[in-house]
Amino acid sequence: MENTIFRLNSKGKLVLLDNTLEYYNNANGNKGKSINLDEIVSIINEIGKNEIKLCFKKKNKVKKCEITFDNEEECDRFFNYFDKDMFNNISYQKTEYNLTQKEALQSPLSLLGNIILLLACIYGAMFISEFALATRGSARIPVILLAIIKVFNWIGIEKILIVFGIITFFLLINGIKRFKNPPKARRIEFYNALINS
Repeated sequence: MENTIFRLNSKGKLVLLDNTLEYYNNANGNKGKSINLDEIVSIINEIGKNEIKLCFKKKNKVKKCEITFDNEEECDRFFNYFDKDMFNNISYQKTEYNLTQKEALQSPLSLLGNIILLLACIYGAMFISEFALATRGSARIPVILLAIIKVFNWIGIEKILIVFGIITFFLLINGIKRFKNPPKARRIEFYNALINS
């Protein structure tokens, strides 16, 4: 088999050698990952996408590697290149698009599960904040933040999710500190509320 080159959209390239698949980064010319063709278990391509998932065995463990090509044609060329008789130990799968996170959450069971999880988060945050802060005003802040976090999680904006998660964490820590040493003006109000509840 002669060496064959496949172009990647990260400006790199895949080189198919006699028995290995090697990745090169064009930015610095360094060779990266090298996969032995005998280790490849399956090649999965989603119809209409320029991405391929390789499953290969390393030390009796199956690992996955995602490869994104320049375009769909280059991806199909890679997928169709292998001789099915020559590489009969590899399974070839073409699948439909995977559901996006937002689409998957629209299914009834998944949506119900996320609503239950959101309500549980709100209830837990209300209990912690009311018990820790002993006020009716600022105690709502962690609840609102947790609700916002869940909404952003549905949308899939991970960076904003992390930011709000950190903010909520520090607010709860601050609430616990205030519970351990509450202001004198609120101490009596807190104990009265605790007794009357």
